[in-house]
Amino acid sequence: MAGNLEFEAFEPRAFAVSGRDVVVKVRVSYRVKRTDRRVDEEQVQWWSFDDGGRIASLRHYEDTAAVRDAWTR
Repeated sequence: MAGNLEFEAFEPRAFAVSGRDVVVKVRVSYRVKRTDRRVDEEQVQWWSFDDGGRIASLRHYEDTAAVRDAWTR
């Protein structure tokens, strides 16, 4: 990612916890170096942890059209 993106913001804004699941609303802003286009959006990330506290899975939801457009020349 570091070779392709320049991150400007990664700001967790809200959390919801239930058992081993944590849902986070995150503001993400970055520039795609190859196209010089920006993505500035709020994502939802759903983290699940195992019994040892290690990450078991991550699902993340983003504006796929905005991400696609930023990567397209």
